[in-house]
Amino acid sequence: MNPATNPKARYRRLAYLAGFCLNLTFALSAYINSSFLERFVSEQAVGLIYALASVLMIIFSLNLNRLTRRIGNKRVLIILTVITLGALVGLVGYDETWWGLLFIIAFLVSGYLLSINLDLYLENISDNSVTGEIRGLF
Repeated sequence: MNPATNPKARYRRLAYLAGFCLNLTFALSAYINSSFLERFVSEQAVGLIYALASVLMIIFSLNLNRLTRRIGNKRVLIILTVITLGALVGLVGYDETWWGLLFIIAFLVSGYLLSINLDLYLENISDNSVTGEIRGLF
């Protein structure tokens, strides 16, 4: 089958593009997250915020597979994208302490889960013989 007309190849290219855009978003915001948090909490508490976000990432990632089986990968992808974009917009728009902390944690956790979800999506649309190669490239 021609790679240009192969639907799996097309979906794979879209997943690569989505992954690139997602990682670009996180790369651009990675350097300002800590200084952004210091506006709301002390310098020592910044690490605690990241630790809390990491614990939430673990908890949610353990349940991501169950949620994906229940409502589908596409819906989870849409929900996580909306949460990530909403948190990013919230980071820009709110200066209040609790809202800022909530948005930064939501941004970190949903972005992490979104990258896992994209990886699962790639696994689902890949042929078994090339799954490792495709996911390794991603």
